[in-house]
Amino acid sequence: MIQIQVTMTLEELTKNLKNAMYCARVETMRDYEIGRDLIREKDVDDYLQVRGIPKKEFRAYLSTGLVKARQLGKAVNSPLVYSRAEIAKAIMTANMRRTTAGRMVYVDPVLDKDETETV
Repeated sequence: MIQIQVTMTLEELTKNLKNAMYCARVETMRDYEIGRDLIREKDVDDYLQVRGIPKKEFRAYLSTGLVKARQLGKAVNSPLVYSRAEIAKAIMTANMRRTTAGRMVYVDPVLDKDETETV
C-alpha cells in the first residue's frame, strides 16, 4: 500500500472542499433533471463569470478534453451545449492539480522514512 501526504493551507483546503461540494451538487442536479445541467454556448460566458473562471482557463479545459461541447439536436444549426457537471469537475481537477503541485509526498511503508519521494 502506498501512502500519499499532501501539505496545503487551510484556505486551499477550504477552496478544494467547496469545489468538491459544488461538483457533487451539480452531479445530483444532473441525475434528477438532465435538462438543467446543460448550458448553451452563448450563456457560458455569464456562467464562467459567476464561477470566477477566466475564459482562457475554460478554453484549456476544452482543448484537454475535460469539457466537451455537444450539439443539442441533429440539425446543422442546432446550438452547442456544455454540461455544468463537466465544467465543475474540470474546475475541481484544475484546482487540485494547482494545490498539490510539488507538495505531494509518496511514503512507501517498505522504505525507511528518510527515503520518501516528493512529486
